[in-house]
Amino acid sequence: LFRSVGSTMYAAFGAGTGDGDVWKCTVSGSNCWTASSGLVWTFVGGDATGWAATTEIRSITTDGTTLWVAVPSQGVFSYNGSTWSSRWDGSSNTYPSSNSILADSTYVYYGNDQGTVVRDTIANNTDTYIGGHNINSSWGNKGMRRVTSLTNFNGYLYAATAGDDWYNSGNGWGAQLWRYDGTNWSVIGANSGGFITQSICSMTVYKNKLYY
Repeated sequence: LFRSVGSTMYAAFGAGTGDGDVWKCTVSGSNCWTASSGLVWTFVGGDATGWAATTEIRSITTDGTTLWVAVPSQGVFSYNGSTWSSRWDGSSNTYPSSNSILADSTYVYYGNDQGTVVRDTIANNTDTYIGGHNINSSWGNKGMRRVTSLTNFNGYLYAATAGDDWYNSGNGWGAQLWRYDGTNWSVIGANSGGFITQSICSMTVYKNKLYY
């Protein structure tokens, strides 16, 4: 996973025990490799730096100045270029850590494995549940077990969900795409049974169209 903040490129990865790390490269010229120095990456997070050792980083994003990282079973952490801070750990309830995050200049949004979306106000670190479990006319518990991707498009927040088939095959629930107007959610492009696919893993905007 890659994200850039100014002239710094961040890479997050993990494929085994203790591999959930974040590294950075301050880009000089056209890339993060030079003939004289080789790879010019610096370790910045993981292995008890910011969070305890973990196997993967599920999602990273930026609001333009700060890096945001979702760490399984530990929560969401922010990095200002020198210091890590814990932003949300789910300690007020039983929900696991987020697997998809999205940031803008005012809010950071977290989607998690229990099918809910949390909105974190950056200025005062106030968390509000805005989606899932029928909150704000959103999806209920049945069939919607994981929020897999979040994006902003044309003034709306979009959330992609994975159906129960992600974990248990044969019950007929597929992925769904939902849109939030700041007050209520509405399902987009699929009926209550969802798409045939079990999950929508990513979304992007290109030439004023949303792709998923």
